[in-house]
Amino acid sequence: MTIISDFSNYMVEAIESDGNLYRQQYRPIVLNLARKKVRGIYEREKAVKLVIYLVDNGIKRHKSEFCEYYEVSHYALARIPATVKHLIATRLLIDMMPEIDYAVKEMKAVKKQKVLARRR
Repeated sequence: MTIISDFSNYMVEAIESDGNLYRQQYRPIVLNLARKKVRGIYEREKAVKLVIYLVDNGIKRHKSEFCEYYEVSHYALARIPATVKHLIATRLLIDMMPEIDYAVKEMKAVKKQKVLARRR
C-alpha cells in the first residue's frame, strides 16, 4: 500500500507543479467547481470524476516525459488502475478546495456588487 501512496503523492505534486496543466485544466476546473458551489449544484463525486480527466492527462504527460528521458517504450509501462487514479483525483480535489473556496467568495462578492448596483 505504501507504493500506491507514494506514487499518488508523487503524481499529485507532478500535476500541481506542471504549469501547462495548471493553466489548461487545473485552473478551469477550480473555476467550474466554484461556479457550481455558488449555484448550489456542487456534487463531490461528480467533482472527483471531473478531476480524473486532469489526472489522466497528468499521467500521460508524465509517462511521455519519463519514456523520453529513459528511452523506454510506452508499452513497457504498466497501466495505472482506476482505483489509484481515483485516489490521486481525491487528493487533488482536497488540495483544490482552498482555491475553490476563495473563488466562491470572490464570485459571491461580485454578485453582491451587481445586485447593489442595480438597486441604485
